[in-house]
This record gives sequence, C-alpha cells and structure tokens, in this order.
Amino acid sequence: MRCLLKYIWFLISVFLITPAFTMPSHAQERVVVFAASSMKDALDHISADFEAENPDIDIVLSYASSGVLARQIANDAPADIFLSASADWMDYLVVQDRIKQSAIKALATNELVVVASQTLSENQDWSQLLSANRFAMGDPSHVPAGIYAKQAFETLSQWNTISKNAVFTENVRIALGIVERGEVGAAVLYKSDAQLSDTLQIIHTFSQTDHASISYPIVQLSKSNDAAGLFYEFLFAADAQSVLDEFGFNRARSDGQAVSSIQRANNATSLALWPIIWLSLQVALVAMLFAVPIAYFVAFVLARYEFTGKALLQALVMTPLVMPPVVTGYLLLLVFGSKGEVGQFLSAIGIEFAFKWTGAALAAGLMAFPLLVRPMRLSIEAVDRGIVDAASTLGANKWTLFRTVYLPLSLPGIIAGGVLGFAKSLGEFGATITFVSNIPDETQTISLAIYSFLQSPNGDRAAFTLMLISIAIALGAVLLSEMVSSHLNKKARL
Repeated sequence: MRCLLKYIWFLISVFLITPAFTMPSHAQERVVVFAASSMKDALDHISADFEAENPDIDIVLSYASSGVLARQIANDAPADIFLSASADWMDYLVVQDRIKQSAIKALATNELVVVASQTLSENQDWSQLLSANRFAMGDPSHVPAGIYAKQAFETLSQWNTISKNAVFTENVRIALGIVERGEVGAAVLYKSDAQLSDTLQIIHTFSQTDHASISYPIVQLSKSNDAAGLFYEFLFAADAQSVLDEFGFNRARSDGQAVSSIQRANNATSLALWPIIWLSLQVALVAMLFAVPIAYFVAFVLARYEFTGKALLQALVMTPLVMPPVVTGYLLLLVFGSKGEVGQFLSAIGIEFAFKWTGAALAAGLMAFPLLVRPMRLSIEAVDRGIVDAASTLGANKWTLFRTVYLPLSLPGIIAGGVLGFAKSLGEFGATITFVSNIPDETQTISLAIYSFLQSPNGDRAAFTLMLISIAIALGAVLLSEMVSSHLNKKARL
C-alpha cells in the first residue's frame, strides 16, 4: 500500500512539474476558431501556413456541426472567429446579439455532388442508382448538406421516389465514411469532401439552380484580439484562397457578402412527437424483452458457479459500461453491417440490423446489459443458502430449485435491473447513432430527436417537450419499480 501511495505521488509530481519544462520561452497569443467540420482539412492546412509566418500566434481549431458551435458561442464560449456551413446559424447569433449582421462575410462556396464506389453503366442513370439502393446524405432536418440535397431532389421531382432509401447522417464526413466502407451504394456530399476519397467517383454534380447557394459565412467576434484580426484577414488572402481551391471549394462573391439563409425542412421544428415516443418505447421494450433473459442466465452463472475464465466473463459483461458508446456502435456496424460476416449471413435469411429499428434495439440492449446483470447477480447471491439446501433435501432438482427458489427470491433484482436497463435503452445515443444513424420514423429515438432539434435554430420548443416527456417516462418507470419491489418485499415478509 505504501509503495502504491509513493507511485501515485510520483505521477502527480510529474504531472505538475512537466508543464514547467514544456512551456514555451515566450507567451503566444491564442486565436480560437470555431469551424464547421467540412472545413477541417483546408483550415488545418491554412492555419499551419499562418503559424509558420507568425510563430508568436497559436491557432486553436475546434470543429463540430455549425449548430453546436453557434449554441456554444451564444453561451459565451471563448471563440474569436466563427466559420459556419450555414447562414441560419449566423442569423441565430445576430438574434442572440452576439454578432452584427454587417460583420458577416462569405469565405467560400461549394458544390453538391453524388458519389459512388463504381462507375455507372451506359444504360444506368445516377437517379436510378439512388432509387434502387441505400445512399447516405446529411440529415435534412438540420445538416446543411442534407437540406441542400433535399432541395435539389425536390426541384428535380425525385424526393418522394428516393427518400425511402436515404440514410441520414449527422454530417457529410459520416456519409463519406459509410459509402467508403460499402455500407451504402452512394452518397450526396460536398465536392470538397468527395475529393478527399481515392476510392469514390463523382457520378453527378447538381446545378447551382437546383438548390440554394452553398456558402460558408465567417465572422470575427467583437471580443477577439488583434491576432484574430490578422488570421481573419489571412483567410481572405491569395494564399489561403488557393488552398481552399485545392481542397475543392469555390471562391465567394467578390463583395464578400454572405448569402441569405437556406430554407430548412419543415420537420425541423415539427411537434408531431408521438411517432418518436412510440418508436423509443418500442426499441426499449424489445431490447429488454431479449436482454433480460440472457442477462439473468449470465447473472446466475456468475453468482452460483466457479469456473476457469469467470473473471474474463465478468470483464466482458461490464465492458459496454466503460467503453465509449461510439466504439460499441462502430463494432456493431462492422459485425452486423452489410460488409460484416454476421451481417451478410443474417441478410441472406432476411434479418437486418444496420440502419433499422431492430439495430437500435440491439445497440440499446447491449449498452444496458451491464446494468441488467449487476442487480440480478446481487439478488441471486442474497438467496439464503439454507432455503436451497432444505429444498434439495426434500428432493427438489436443479430446475425445481431455479423455478421455485431462485427465480421468486431474486425477482426484486430482476425488476430493478429491467427498469435500469429500460431507462438506459430509452436514453441511448452514441452507439445507436453510429450503428443505425438518425432516420426519422425508422431509428430516430427520443435522444436522437432531441439532438436533431437542438441543431435547428427554431428547435428549442420541440427539444424541451421531448426532454420533459423522457423525464416523465423515466420517473414513471422508476416509481413503478419501487411500488412492485415494495409489494414483493411485504409479501415475502408475510
């Protein structure tokens, strides 16, 4: 124990002392840039060039969706420059009195394309490919690329035909990754993102008249320092604009004025929430229906038997609780996706999980599994051994013991685990969105819907409504569990 304490103090000392040796000899001015994810590669290159010319300035780049970044800025995030993929979020910050409309300029523009892993045959049209196969695109409820794509499809009178095959993603980079892995046959991307892939080919470029102008507005916040002003000006200089050209972006209008806001899909702020609630309950209930029996069996084995590999089994059971949910979702996609061995086998017999509500139930059940096993195991271990021995003496076999002793006496643990698992399934997010995406009426559960609504400047009301409903459902489930457990305990004492 003493050695362990010495080791801990040693690590703390190293942690405290190391910064003194790694700190630069002179202080650098920091410029914090909040930028849309689709600008990452180009902006990384531009910032490196700027820092090479200005070693006293440190450019700190934070990438996320435009909506997430705008809301953070509205809540006083320390950003000096904001580069958005949507003029809507600039308007949001103007309304929040964080920026001035006159300070917004357009840094670059882009084009919308359809990409696929293989070229089209002579008799095949790009729209036929999308009509016959699943394809990825940004979520049209809040992702700018998805909004532009839906506008283009509606202009061409194709949305009603192909929307059933669309897999909605949280940004174009996720759509790019899905089509590169072969999970879908095509994707609708920005031209700048399509150029990042060596395996995909552009099979169609939408006309600029098919959708609103794709613009990247940028603003320097009023509280920023002089160094931020230098980097802001550098972004419009010839060298930086050449880098943007190299990465597939187009030049903005010569006057630098940002274009008007794009029109979002009507369902971005829709209050038709019952389908979302019902789907969430369906996913959680189905997840528990299949997970509870398996969890009880595992809990019984861990509680009553000693065997080689028991510690490994315990670790595997608890792994979903400590592993990042996104990792779990990605592993599920690799195993049960169209390219996975298990996924291909199941697909051949008509069972699909990836991008289906059944996959959401699978992800929810797996993430909730540790919360099911733990209380069940404790309740089984708490069964009085004397009762078991007495029943055995009276001739009860193992099945009779399980049915008449273990199962009834461990029922409170089963209920507690089931409620915990149900609540976890109801709120599952990371594994679900990675494995089955965020598809309305198919995989969009309450947590995914709240996330989508929060990406829309006008989605606060719907998000708040869903939040209250999810709290009510969770509290109701816990109260019901307590009432049943209390009744069972009173019955046991009698």
